[in-house]
Amino acid sequence: MFDLALDAAPDWSQAAAAKALAYFLADEYARALSQARRALRMNPGDPEMLDLIRDAAHKLDRDVDAFREMELELSRDPEVAARMVLKGSIFVGSQRL
Repeated sequence: MFDLALDAAPDWSQAAAAKALAYFLADEYARALSQARRALRMNPGDPEMLDLIRDAAHKLDRDVDAFREMELELSRDPEVAARMVLKGSIFVGSQRL
């Protein structure tokens, strides 16, 4: 279903994000991580996709990778930091703050 939507509208960020979440919920963490990165390129700074990247990377024992990606997003848009803090999405190591 998501593939049909993305074939019809390749830049539809909501479809890309929904596909990433579907992969995550199916315990397909590597695919979820890849798809969340794609969705994040379509909608930079999306806090839900940053959360999903963090969570999928954690499931794959790749917390450092997720932290680097969050730092990169923060450097691109300081507003992301405010949204992430308000959501409680900032983490240090594998601990959520």
